[in-house]
Amino acid sequence: MLDEAREEAASVDSPRRHGRATGDAGPGLAALLRPEHGTVPFTGRAAELGELRAWLASDRARAVRVLCGEAGVDKTRLALEIAAEHKQAGGEWRPVPLGQEVDAVRVARAATSGPLLLIVEHAEARASLDEFLRTVLKDPGPVRVLLVTRML
Repeated sequence: MLDEAREEAASVDSPRRHGRATGDAGPGLAALLRPEHGTVPFTGRAAELGELRAWLASDRARAVRVLCGEAGVDKTRLALEIAAEHKQAGGEWRPVPLGQEVDAVRVARAATSGPLLLIVEHAEARASLDEFLRTVLKDPGPVRVLLVTRML
């Protein structure tokens, strides 16, 4: 379950697609630090996971949550963990690729009409975030949006 989430995140939403270098010269030991690789088991964060689980399970048609923190505190890892749990429970999740915010809901809804989780990495740098959120408001749901952002 978590392996599928990692593979999907790695294939769709990488730092290079955001116009930033990863700091490594390619595959190697530094690549093991990427959150989608899950090199070490995910532990802790029980309180945050509990809050995210309750948020996902709420009866609201649409809901947005912000996951904010300093670089390196495992925001992405936490998002991937909750995405894997959501998928295990029968929901669908999708990362929202940079530049594809406007069509993200439509594309995801082509695959499912059920519970949907959309994860927006680097939300603070998304020029089309407002338009994306407007499309979320028009969706009948259930849809959840997790905005992952660094503290500025």
